[in-house]
Amino acid sequence: MESNHNLVHHKYELKLKHHYDDAVKEMLKEFPELPKINSERKIIFKSDTEFYEKNIQGSKFVQHVFEGIRDDMYDKLITLSQEELWDYVKDYWMDAGFLQPPYIIVTGRGTDGKYAADINDRDELSGENLTLQKIGCDKIRIFSKGEKLLDMRVKFESQHMATSIKFSGE
Repeated sequence: MESNHNLVHHKYELKLKHHYDDAVKEMLKEFPELPKINSERKIIFKSDTEFYEKNIQGSKFVQHVFEGIRDDMYDKLITLSQEELWDYVKDYWMDAGFLQPPYIIVTGRGTDGKYAADINDRDELSGENLTLQKIGCDKIRIFSKGEKLLDMRVKFESQHMATSIKFSGE
């Protein structure tokens, strides 16, 4: 399990890989015909999309991985002081460091050539009154002064249960 945004900064370290390992063991018990090696499983999932979509993609195995990682991260984040949480988010999720850059959120949407975007100009980053909320099975939403600041999302690199875990800040 790899990540650009893992909670591995020295004082925030968490062991998260066991969630994936446990889910793989359960998946292989239920589907013993699947290969144990990720790269081989990925090939199977790509070639048998019907099996993948029906049994893996939105499965209890994937949900176990996402919820376990999200819950461990959340439990650690709520122990941080406002200053520690702000430093962590700013440094490791937003790559803002000591800077206070303008903060603009652009949210795109649309299909079939009909696209639009909302732009939210927040003037500047602020670590005031930070709050956390679990969203779905795979996100932690961080609010600043009651407004959405960032979603920390756990996901698979590509094929669920056959590629590495990564995180995205959205």
